[in-house]
Amino acid sequence: MLCNCEATNDDKGELTSLTPQLKDINKTLVSFHKKKNHAF
Repeated sequence: MLCNCEATNDDKGELTSLTPQLKDINKTLVSFHKKKNHAF
């Protein structure tokens, strides 16, 4: 049975629950990554 949980990797590479704070951090990291890869 699957849960409707969201997960992300922590600083040790292990899965952890995706809290609102971590969700915000992930959005920021994705934004930086997109800017870095599209800035030519």
